[in-house]
Amino acid sequence: MPPCYALADVAASGSAACEIWLAATIDEEHAFRGVAKLCEDFRADGAVVAEPTGLRAVVATKGVLRWPIRVLGRAAHSAKPHLGLNAIGEMARLVLDLEDENERLAANPHPLLGPATQHRPDPRRQAGQLRPRRMYDSIDRRLIPGESIR
Repeated sequence: MPPCYALADVAASGSAACEIWLAATIDEEHAFRGVAKLCEDFRADGAVVAEPTGLRAVVATKGVLRWPIRVLGRAAHSAKPHLGLNAIGEMARLVLDLEDENERLAANPHPLLGPATQHRPDPRRQAGQLRPRRMYDSIDRRLIPGESIR
């Protein structure tokens, strides 16, 4: 049962013996600004955690790095393509290299978290946004304990 329905049931029953809050915080996947702000002065005698952790303490988590990618090409006349640089082809090679890197990452999983991963976060964009002589994309890289951003 979703937490908001459970709270509605408790409120309808009139049996709440304490104040109950529902925290729906923002920025859960990045800087955790919502829950950090909530925790600044918040005190409670108990909590209901609506996360799929089985009420076990979380002792490991993946970190995250996100960055944009821009591949620049060079326009050339179709009669002399060797004078140009195809941004689409360069991006395609980069995507294949990222797939190879995922295979390498899979070979060294963390015992609790599995392997580090990386992906292009918007599957609707296939090989990125096409622009004349440019391609844009982004990477979402999840790190496991022991990895460094350097």
